[in-house]
Amino acid sequence: MEGFEQNPHPDLNIIPSRYHWATPTFQSTAGICPLFTHPESRPDLIDASLSNMSVEWTAGGYLSHPSDLTALGLAIRDKDPRIISPDSWDFMHNFISEGPNSSIEIGHGIFRIKECDMKWLGHDGSVLGFAGSLFWAEEGDVVGSVLGNVGTMHAGMVTSAVSVAFTEDFLGLVVKLGKLHEN
Repeated sequence: MEGFEQNPHPDLNIIPSRYHWATPTFQSTAGICPLFTHPESRPDLIDASLSNMSVEWTAGGYLSHPSDLTALGLAIRDKDPRIISPDSWDFMHNFISEGPNSSIEIGHGIFRIKECDMKWLGHDGSVLGFAGSLFWAEEGDVVGSVLGNVGTMHAGMVTSAVSVAFTEDFLGLVVKLGKLHEN
């Protein structure tokens, strides 16, 4: 968890820089801290690394790696009792449709999305300087995670790690890699 403590290993540079889309929508909705700078190569981004994400708690203050996130997805999917109780798993999977023509169902802390002729379960989101997605196929042995150090919250329609995760090309690649792993 990120906090106000100093990095105990600054020589390892284990905390990534965080960037955010500096769109007009973001500027009018959230504003930009005067301490944030624009990277030379990307004037459409701000460097939000000086912000402290502890206010977001696990929605942005928890540092992870895609392999750790994927392991968590496997544990939830497989109902690992060290991670989730049977009652919590059942409650989480109590879905309602987003609407009559929607391919999205909403559970408790989880979504079910039909994409590429498969149903995918998971959750995604964005905070200041980070975006991520964790998902798994409802049928089969495929789990994927995407993390990015460019946030999209309050930025309007922009590309992010989250928007890439549910594209046909990316999901097709995830399924293909999952089949390779089975062999």
